[in-house]
Amino acid sequence: MCRPHFCVRYRNYCTAMSSSAFAWFLAFSAAIPLYLYSELVELQMASAIRRTRFVCIAKWPSLSSARWYIIFSSILIFVLPLSLMIYFNYHILKKLREALLCSKRMKRASQTRVPYHRVTRLVLWVVIFHAVCW
Repeated sequence: MCRPHFCVRYRNYCTAMSSSAFAWFLAFSAAIPLYLYSELVELQMASAIRRTRFVCIAKWPSLSSARWYIIFSSILIFVLPLSLMIYFNYHILKKLREALLCSKRMKRASQTRVPYHRVTRLVLWVVIFHAVCW
C-alpha cells in the first residue's frame, strides 16, 4: 500500500510459500526443546477416591536453560510480532491519514470518511487483541 511498485516482485506464490515454510520452521524449532525435555509425572489426587493423574511437564537440565527458553520464546512469539504489527500498521494508518487530508472528496462529506475510520478501528483492534490475548 505504501510502495506498491517496490513490492510487486515479492507478491507471488513462491514468496508466499517460502514465508509460510520459514514461519513453520521457526515454530517447530521453538517447540523442539519442549519435546526433548518433557516427561510425564504421576500425580496422586488427595480425595476420597484415590485417583492418579498424569501431567506433562518440562524438566529442564538447569534453571538458566529454562529462563533462556522462556526469554527466547517470549521474544519470538510475542515481542517480535507485536513490534512488526505496530510498525507496519502505523505506516498504513499514516498513509491513510495523508490520503484523507489530501482528498477533496473526503473534506466535503463526513459520510465518505466512514471506510477510513472502519479501517483505523480494525487495525487498532488487531494490535490490541494480539497484545491482550498473549
